[in-house]
Amino acid sequence: ILGRVVEAIAAFICSVIATTFDKMGWLGPVNTSCIVLAGTGWCLPGLQLNTAIADLGSHVMVSGTSRLIFAFLIIFEMGFGFALGSKVSDILPAATASLASEVVTATTPTIPISPWLNILWTPIAAISFGVLLGAAPKQFIVIVVSASMASTLSLLSSWLGSDLATVVANAGVIIVGNMYARIFDHPSAVPNCIGSLMLVPSSLGVRSVSTAIISQDVVTALTFTFRCLLTSVCMIIGGFLATMVITPKRAFSFDPRS
Repeated sequence: ILGRVVEAIAAFICSVIATTFDKMGWLGPVNTSCIVLAGTGWCLPGLQLNTAIADLGSHVMVSGTSRLIFAFLIIFEMGFGFALGSKVSDILPAATASLASEVVTATTPTIPISPWLNILWTPIAAISFGVLLGAAPKQFIVIVVSASMASTLSLLSSWLGSDLATVVANAGVIIVGNMYARIFDHPSAVPNCIGSLMLVPSSLGVRSVSTAIISQDVVTALTFTFRCLLTSVCMIIGGFLATMVITPKRAFSFDPRS
């Protein structure tokens, strides 16, 4: 039974820890939303959401509808856990707030971080996802290339707007994966999945649910939800365009133990 709500429990625990640190002031003001999403990143249903949109775009209605409902169910569970953890932290004693005011005597200045720094952590994140997905050692090179392609193209094409940038970035990921499949005679499912994980918008869905519950801001929540769906559609369009450039390989003669 516990396995059915593990996403909600993970979001709840991360939210309690993040908001407690924020109120205690041990590390100064912290962004609880970023901490929770970083701690529960592997639970986010971005892959399920994109697969559902792809199935619906391919007119596979039964599979696409069921996967879409499953993805939104996980999003609602995590958003509820996030919001519940934030509410639980409100029962901390008043002495905690006074202690935080004594520890944090000044507001920590916000230092903007260049988006190009994403290129530095992308290889580490790609290798971590590869280990979690059980990728073969020989695939780690193309996994890093695919993830770096996603991050770099999303930055280089930012002048087109976020939507077209997502189309271009995911098209590049799928093209790299299809080239890898044709040259090395290996399936490109894992490299494509990890490259797409760098672009998935499921965190927007979690933010929309938590915003609706905590702040009662329905307009902002609907904006996050629409952006989540629009980004998924843009990724699927990019994937369809990439398969028109380089078609995926259907049959393989590789040794699965390699």
